[in-house]
Amino acid sequence: MRTQALKSDVFLEQVSFILDTISNSGCNAAYMEHAGAIPKLADLNLPPDLLMAINCEWYSCAIIQANFRGAFDNEHLALPRTNYDVAIDHDSPRPGQQAFEKMIAGYYLGEVFRLVLLDLHKQGAIFEGKDLTKLTEPYSIDTSTLAEIESDPFENLIETGDMFIQKFSLECTEPELRLIRRLAELIGLRAARLSACGVAAICKKKNIQVRLKKYLYFFRNLN
Repeated sequence: MRTQALKSDVFLEQVSFILDTISNSGCNAAYMEHAGAIPKLADLNLPPDLLMAINCEWYSCAIIQANFRGAFDNEHLALPRTNYDVAIDHDSPRPGQQAFEKMIAGYYLGEVFRLVLLDLHKQGAIFEGKDLTKLTEPYSIDTSTLAEIESDPFENLIETGDMFIQKFSLECTEPELRLIRRLAELIGLRAARLSACGVAAICKKKNIQVRLKKYLYFFRNLN
């Protein structure tokens, strides 16, 4: 899907380089590479400036130091993982695989959020004496919930409080709401930064700067 979208962009835009990414329930990227820079095609004697669409499949792959390395960080040597990342990986259908995707894709971010809340409750930091039954169900929090929390326009986070009452039967104190808001921000920020690393790796390999079409991207401050 990413590769087909990329090829149509190249045709319509008439440019020599386009990078196309998706980060939804899963994640992936594709970009245009010159045949002369693809070692696997060397024996085909293709024109070195011939453009070839590369499907990165970076849910499990990435570019490290300008070289392709399959199953990116399945050894867990490059990306720092939290206990929550380890738990999600352990309970997933493919333990030990797709490490990158499990840290940035929308399918998993709500689960990271849920696990952190349960851990904080276990430590006695939040929701003291409250029933968390609705939070104990795996993947019961959709990633859209985090977006709703971040977009709450009120200083007292009243919309977030109402949402927790309606969805989880939890009445939150103001300090708890502030913690919930900050947690949602941190999880989204980490995912955005890691996603940006994938884009930056391709750009570094190609030694280029990328012009973003602003209407295709949700901008997040990565500082």
